[in-house]
Amino acid sequence: MAEDIVFYSWQSDLPNKNNRNFIKECIESVLASTLEDMEIILVDDGSTDGSTEIIKYYEKNYSCVKAIYQKNQKLGAARNAGINIASGKYIYFADSDDCISKDLFESCYAVSEEKKLDFVMIDSTTILEGNPAEFREGSINEQYDRSKIGIEDRVYSGVEYWNQFFWYQGVYSNAYLHYINAYFLRKNKLYFEAGIFYEDMDWMLRIYTCADRIAYFPKKFYIRRLHGNSIMTVPYNDLHMKSSILACKKILRLALFESESRNQELFLDTFKIMLWRTEEILEYFCNEKKVENIWDEFFEFYHYVFLAYRDIGKIDKMFQVEILLVAEKIRENIEASVRRQ
Repeated sequence: MAEDIVFYSWQSDLPNKNNRNFIKECIESVLASTLEDMEIILVDDGSTDGSTEIIKYYEKNYSCVKAIYQKNQKLGAARNAGINIASGKYIYFADSDDCISKDLFESCYAVSEEKKLDFVMIDSTTILEGNPAEFREGSINEQYDRSKIGIEDRVYSGVEYWNQFFWYQGVYSNAYLHYINAYFLRKNKLYFEAGIFYEDMDWMLRIYTCADRIAYFPKKFYIRRLHGNSIMTVPYNDLHMKSSILACKKILRLALFESESRNQELFLDTFKIMLWRTEEILEYFCNEKKVENIWDEFFEFYHYVFLAYRDIGKIDKMFQVEILLVAEKIRENIEASVRRQ
């Protein structure tokens, strides 16, 4: 049996840095897997809270564990480092504060081999740690469960699946909801942006446009933990805004080089989602009277979007209209911010 590969990524850039409380539980859930032939890669992304000692313990005592120690470059760089040394046939990404079901790998391996898939989509369940009243507003609303939207038990192309199920909550950007063929990942250079949040937004777009064969396994294999130190729950900061702007730019840049008309809807869909997040972050900065922190980035983004409006019209008129509306929305937010000062 080919090796299965799991990435454990450590994030050390969040407040309090107490993910070390969850690390052992995460690793133990992976070691309990019913699939025995696997390689576990633990990436210590510059942790400073004692997590390194835990990682070294597992590296020393378990032959299936490899470890990478690097300076803090955030989640995308941690995943890329794992991809670069992985040796197995399939790749799965797990976050350091979460857990997995013991049958995840065996189940996904079997269906991937049987159907010759580029990747398998799975679902997750969510557990809360701490006081939800202290979490960022709206951060605990999203649930990752596609079981009720009518996905057939068959193989789809990535674009076909996206166009049919995206607006029914059938597509999620989270890397841990995808069990991926390693050759497919490397052949298409499906790496993550380093040094930012939202590193999986344009990655999601690329894996679906590249995939010829994907399928859905209707089970909540992943156990997602939300706590007060998660990217999803902490108050927005400058890096959230800079990351969301960069994600929007990358999506527009991909669209400008896309010649397949059937793929243009994917870019527009993803851009809308990321734009909503950007507007939400901007509103937060305005309300907190911190908008001066991101003036330069936001004005530059306005200029970038306006130029994209000019160029994108060569490809798709509907996308051109959407971009124009975006530019107008940005202008309104800037004017509103000035009035609040």
